[in-house]
Amino acid sequence: MSDPITEASRKGFDPGMRFGRYEIVRRIGNGGMAMVYEARHIDLAKRVALKTLHRWLALRLDVVQRFVQEARTASRIDHPHVLGISDIGVEHDVPFMAMDLLEGEELAHVLHREGPLSATRVADLLLPVISAVAAAHEQGILHRDLKPENIFLARRRLRSEHPVLLDFGISKVRDGGPSGLTAADELLGTPPYMSPEQVIDGMAELDARSDQYALGVILYECSTGVLPYRNDDSIPDLLRMIARGGVKPPSTRASSLPRAFDALVLRALNVSRDARFPTVIELGRALLPFASPLVQAVWADEFGARDSAIPTPSARCGPGVGITVRRADLDVISCLAECDDAALDQLLAVAPTARLAAGEVLFEENTAANTCYFLLAGEVEVRRGDARATVRAGSILGGAALEAGVLREATAVVRVEATVLELARDTFGSLGERQPALAGTILDRLAQISIRRLREASLRLEELSRSASPRGRELAHLRLAIAEWSVSLDENVGPSRRRPL
Repeated sequence: MSDPITEASRKGFDPGMRFGRYEIVRRIGNGGMAMVYEARHIDLAKRVALKTLHRWLALRLDVVQRFVQEARTASRIDHPHVLGISDIGVEHDVPFMAMDLLEGEELAHVLHREGPLSATRVADLLLPVISAVAAAHEQGILHRDLKPENIFLARRRLRSEHPVLLDFGISKVRDGGPSGLTAADELLGTPPYMSPEQVIDGMAELDARSDQYALGVILYECSTGVLPYRNDDSIPDLLRMIARGGVKPPSTRASSLPRAFDALVLRALNVSRDARFPTVIELGRALLPFASPLVQAVWADEFGARDSAIPTPSARCGPGVGITVRRADLDVISCLAECDDAALDQLLAVAPTARLAAGEVLFEENTAANTCYFLLAGEVEVRRGDARATVRAGSILGGAALEAGVLREATAVVRVEATVLELARDTFGSLGERQPALAGTILDRLAQISIRRLREASLRLEELSRSASPRGRELAHLRLAIAEWSVSLDENVGPSRRRPL
């Protein structure tokens, strides 16, 4: 007479069946290596997720070793966003592990259902995961298979989504992990999330920066809805694309994304490991300003700035080089000159800055406008049709974007090497909650500029309407000044109409 456990292990366990100290409640999933059940620990009356290795795989020593390694590795990482392992063993020749029972869904399912996520939501979901990966790295553990399918968004009573990192099945432990599980030329993982060094050199030379690369792929996919590299027809061609690099910035696929977000993602995806962030904590530090105020507060201690002068990544203005801007550099903007240092330090902590060379494009006509720019140094030429106007340091370009999502009505090109500070609308909203006086000062200044331009435009339009032959160039410049508040009328069109407010 056959053993019922042995028979069940071939086709799956039925509800109510005893499995050692556990009672099967229901089947949750069936994967290539194992089945997962909801079960109840009989003595503790505790609900768990029970993962049982398929019986035909239990005959393979290497598979059993990896199964055991997954449990031991995950149990070493004491972190609230890593799946907890409470038990491991063998029952009737079936290896098993007992894990936290989670209710929710994989991040992959969310992306399939919702498509691209905002930079704020991406940061809120991924900062806990980055923290979990950092905790693994501190224990000498590389995950090596980071992807949306291995990030579970658990539903908790106090928080609607609690990201949890899963599946350390092909992880690597630097000190004392099972030896011989991965050959130097073996390629394990999920191809679209593999790092260039993994594709080129195999598994032997991987380090923490390879996990960082996979996080960069996830950030890209979450924010754009697509993978940075994809070739469904040929895995070898896909791997060659990854090894070659040259991915397009996320904002080319989702125009609302700030260039500072582009900069951090592209840095994590750099083909050269040395060009990536030194650690995933540094990646988290760059991502933190995009998170919601609550999430920023939760993770400020772990990912907060090391000092008050932070080199910020390139702004949303093309390939400009990110630089450090200090409080005194903001004095050129009249509305900021009298703000207190604490408020301006907060502004510098969340608003990226960049230095741009002559000829670089700050923004283009008919593109989404979700940011405005403080011109701290240099000159920018604003263009609309045949009209041209020079904007100098001290100006605020594209201020309307802080209050409403609009399309750019002009193109701005750097004329003389420029330093700009970018302020995105969502960042400005978060800043307003923490520094309402600063936000109010900026909004007051933008209102003054817009009122002044409209008044000047009305006076000039009235004058031109009385002319027998209105001058086309002046009308074009008038339209440009109305579209872009930073463009002054009196420099280019007729007598000055400027009056103090």
